[in-house]
Amino acid sequence: MAPDVVFNSEYGPEAIMQHWCFMDWFGDVNVELKGWEATDGESL
Repeated sequence: MAPDVVFNSEYGPEAIMQHWCFMDWFGDVNVELKGWEATDGESL
C-alpha cells in the first residue's frame, strides 16, 4: 500500500491497521484488497 494513502485523516497503512483490532491479536495477518469503490470525485 502506498505510504501516502489517507485513512480517517491519517497517512499510511499503519493508520488503517491501528483501527483493525484483529491485527493486534494475530502477528502474521495478510490483507488483500478485493476492490475499489468511488464514493465521490476525490475518494475511494
